[in-house]
Order: sequence, then structure tokens, then C-alpha cells
Amino acid sequence: MGENGYIRKNLVVIMTSFYLLGVTGTRPLVSLLSHNLGANLVEIGIITAIFALLPFFLAIQIGKYIDHHGYKLPILYSSLFSFIGLILPMVIPNLFGIYVVTNYNGSCLYNRVVADAGASVNKENNRDSNVMKFSLGMALGSFLGPYYWRIFR
Repeated sequence: MGENGYIRKNLVVIMTSFYLLGVTGTRPLVSLLSHNLGANLVEIGIITAIFALLPFFLAIQIGKYIDHHGYKLPILYSSLFSFIGLILPMVIPNLFGIYVVTNYNGSCLYNRVVADAGASVNKENNRDSNVMKFSLGMALGSFLGPYYWRIFR
């Protein structure tokens, strides 16, 4: 198996790691931006918690949609919308905008996570291996994300 085969075999790990590198790396930046905009500690805690509020209510519906329609378009759309969500704080530079953007980015992230999980378990014979690769990509991206932004700022 050449280099191309290795990359193709571990594509879920690579895609998930790069995606989460950007998204989890910006979470601390949202808290710092909120503080610079004048938010107190309680508001910063609420802003951080809002990241998972809408996905908490929509996770089952997102999963049903992905089971019925497939995982390719949700991965594409959530990646595109996450990119837009990372730009939105520059367009709406106030606390209300931060509340909106955090909810929006959280929804995009969890939509992508559910779609990636669906993609990784799509092949019945490799289910355990694919779930392991997906989990490895999630862990790598979540671990390296905050350090990436700190090192390369």
C-alpha cells in the first residue's frame, strides 16, 4: 500500500482532525473576544454553554436526516457554514453577535460530527475500525486545536 492508499484509508482521521483543529482552536478566542467586548464572567460562561445548546435539542433530528439522506452533503454544508461562522464575529463585533455566532458554530460542529460518525460507520464490515479512526481524529483535533492557535498567532 503506497502513500496514497494510506491517506485514503485514514481520510476520516485527517478530515476530522483538520476540521476540529480550527473549530476547537477558536473556542478560547470567543471567550477572549467576549471579555474584550465587556462581558462579565457569567456572560462568558453562558456564551461558552450556548455552543452546545441548539445541538442538544437537534441531535436526534440531525441523525435522522443523515440516516435518511446520506452524510456527504451534511459534511460539505457544515464545513462551509463553519467557515462562514468563523468569519461572522468580524462582521457582527458585539455581544449579541457573539451569542448568535456561538450557537451557529455549535450547530455546524455537531452536524459535522454526526455526519462524520455516520460516514465512518457506513461500511458494516469495518464498523469498529472506522469508529476508532473517527474517534482518533476527534481527539487529535480537539487536543491540538487550542495549542495550534497559541503557537501560530
